[in-house]
Amino acid sequence: MFLYFRLLAAILFLLPLPFAAQADPNKRPEGKIEASIIPPKPIKRVPPIYPSAAAMQWLEGWVDMRFVVETDGSISDIFVEDASAGEIFKDAAKKAIKKWEYEPATLNGKPVRYENAQVRLTFALEDFSEKKGNRGASRKFRQKVKKIDKALKERNLEEAKEMIDELVEKKNTNLYEVSHLYIRSFNYYLYKNEPRLALRELNRAIKQEGKYIEKSVYESVLTTKFLLESHLTYYKSALETYELLEKNDLLKEGDRSSEKVQEIRNVLAGSDPFRVPGYIDPDCNCGTEDERFWYYRPIRRHIGFEKISGTVNRLVVRCELKTLEAEVDPDWEYKIPPQWGECGVYVYGIEGTRFNMIAIPPR
Repeated sequence: MFLYFRLLAAILFLLPLPFAAQADPNKRPEGKIEASIIPPKPIKRVPPIYPSAAAMQWLEGWVDMRFVVETDGSISDIFVEDASAGEIFKDAAKKAIKKWEYEPATLNGKPVRYENAQVRLTFALEDFSEKKGNRGASRKFRQKVKKIDKALKERNLEEAKEMIDELVEKKNTNLYEVSHLYIRSFNYYLYKNEPRLALRELNRAIKQEGKYIEKSVYESVLTTKFLLESHLTYYKSALETYELLEKNDLLKEGDRSSEKVQEIRNVLAGSDPFRVPGYIDPDCNCGTEDERFWYYRPIRRHIGFEKISGTVNRLVVRCELKTLEAEVDPDWEYKIPPQWGECGVYVYGIEGTRFNMIAIPPR
């Protein structure tokens, strides 16, 4: 039974505290057929028009987007989740995606609206990459990076950050250079003991599975990525990273990864809630200037919020088959039905806002 608190245009399943015990929603009743969601497939891709301002600066980058694929295969509700070069590529990426066409998603063979599609559009100047060689780093860039590495090694952190920011502001970097800047920024935040920011920069550097950084660098940071995800209780991502480590035979004897993954599995098998620290990042390149968002991939589908410091405007749960919006209230619990498919949780608010998201075990 759905309980509705307050008038909302669209609302999640909200359960008051405390609430009556319910049957396990993940347990399939005998005789029922499990729903099968087949994601949409692109059948027409339109490449983006390269922004002239970016081309004049020899600037390369990428834009991560999410959108809805309608039952006729058209695109709607596009929004930018992250971007490597501020605003310069966002409009071109959105305009291109609007022209894409898809074979619609299906649920048990019938076309359905798919509300959590995602794609990364990459902006690269091929002749520029050829001009700079196979790996694309200019001599000036390499010299600057050596100075950054020296400053980081000597723990002159603010000096290193100044040089990183200087290279970012020049905006004439290619994709290889962008990835290596993110690696240096990742190291900076590690030394500053800022694991959340370190993970953000690391994810930006290796999102394309090491395409723009050396294989040895990519492989060496995967274990760190797993440990950061574990530390921050990003358990869904951590388990996926661990699988990647196993698949590529990158687990080393004596490291903490195997021990840590068992700890995660014990937590998930237990009956206690765990907390995920939330922070609406001013530098996320997401949302608008007035409203940014924090994103999380839930491994438990029953959540709540506590210790909100700042301003939270709304909660959006974007799943494969549903996208719903609600207010964020520490007195509420939110339950996401399994039939909605894979989901992402977005908390919108003013930059700098902090909170805890509570992952509640099945009852």
